[in-house]
Amino acid sequence: HSLTCALKRTHTMSQSQIRGAIRKFINAQGGTATAVDVLRSIEVEAMLMREQEELVDILRQDPFEEFADVRSKIAHLTQTLKVTSCRRERAGNDYARIHATVNFECGVQLTFHYKRRWDTNADGSRHYHVWYSIESSHEYGPKQNVLVAQVWSQNSTPNMAVPAVSMADAAEEGNDDDGANTSDKDDDAEHANKRARLAKEGGNDSTASSTQGETASTTKTVSADMKAFADRDRYMGFMDPEVLDETLTTLGLQPMNEATAFFLLMTFPFYEHEWDLVGFVLNDVFGVADGGSDDENGDGGMKEGADDDDWSDVSES
Repeated sequence: HSLTCALKRTHTMSQSQIRGAIRKFINAQGGTATAVDVLRSIEVEAMLMREQEELVDILRQDPFEEFADVRSKIAHLTQTLKVTSCRRERAGNDYARIHATVNFECGVQLTFHYKRRWDTNADGSRHYHVWYSIESSHEYGPKQNVLVAQVWSQNSTPNMAVPAVSMADAAEEGNDDDGANTSDKDDDAEHANKRARLAKEGGNDSTASSTQGETASTTKTVSADMKAFADRDRYMGFMDPEVLDETLTTLGLQPMNEATAFFLLMTFPFYEHEWDLVGFVLNDVFGVADGGSDDENGDGGMKEGADDDDWSDVSES
C-alpha cells in the first residue's frame, strides 16, 4: 500500500525520493526475493496500474459524448474493472500490435487484440492489413467475438485520396453489375454472411499470429471480392448483438442503447485512431455512411481534446 501511494505521488516527487521509496519496499521484503525480481514485479504492476488509471480517466471523460444518460452505470463500471495484462508494440508505420485483458468483478473478461502489418497475397503481391477484435468471456468460459473490424490497403497509412469502401457494399455492387437477380432479403442475408465469415476468419488471434496461415482464408476472400477496388482502402465491420447483450447484462449495464454500447466498447484505448475503425464499424453495422454519427458534429470520432494512445511498451513478465 505504501508503494502504491508513493507511485501515485511521483509527479510531485524527485527521482531520489522515488528511488528511496522503492528501495525501502525492496528492503521490506526481507530477502524473500532478489532486488531484480522485486523491481521487475514493480515495473509490470506500475505499468498495469497506469493503463488502468488511463482507462478509467477516458471512460469518465466520455470522448464520444455518448454517456449522458448512463453516467451512473459508467461510474460503477470504472469501480469494478482491473487491467490484468497489456502489451504494446510498434515499429513505425509497418507494424503495431496491442493485446490487453480487462477483468470485471462480475466475472466478465474483455480481451482486446489490435494489429497492423504487411501480408502476402497468393500471387506474391502484398497488402496492408489492420485488424481489431474485442472478445468477451465469463467465468473462464469460451471467448466470443463481440466486435471485429478489419481494413485492407495498398499502403501502410490510410489512403486519403479516395474514400474507403465497405467490402460488403462493394461485393453487393459487383453482384448488381453481374446482373444477379436476387431479392432484398437474399441481399441482406449475403451481406450478413460475408461479415460473419470475415469475422470468424480474422477475428481470433492465436499464438500463430505471426505466420502467413492466419490470413490465408481472409486474403482469398479479399482477392475474390475486391479486385475492382484494389486502389481503395477496403474494410469490414461486425458486431454480434447476442454476445453484446449477454456481456452487457452480466456487467449490469442493461438496459443500454446498442449504439451507446458500441461507443463504450470503442472508448477502451487499445487500438489506434489513425485508421477510422469507429467510422467503418458504424457504417457496416449501423448503416451510418462516411464514419458519421447522430451527434451534432457528425464525425463519429473522438472529440477534440481527447487523449491519443500512449505508445510506451507495457509488458507482462
